Amino acid sequence: MVTNWYGGGESNRESTVLFWTGDYYKNSKGEYIVDVILHSDIVDIRRALMTDKKIHDISDLQLENANFIWINLIGYNQLVPYTY
Repeated sequence: MVTNWYGGGESNRESTVLFWTGDYYKNSKGEYIVDVILHSDIVDIRRALMTDKKIHDISDLQLENANFIWINLIGYNQLVPYTY
């Protein structure tokens, strides 16, 4: 689940999507990492600050030969552990 903060007066809950290139890379410990980014195509310049929670399906990130990966959410200052 991701909490979004954004400006404007209308919810962009449905338009916020998680993009991923489909690529994995490994850290020095051999653990897999994926880079993802949240994106919304709605632009609302009103001054209201909105907070919204959304659950994103991240099952596409799973690898057959692993049961753990790190998610690098671009713009977030730490890696997110994902065990499946």
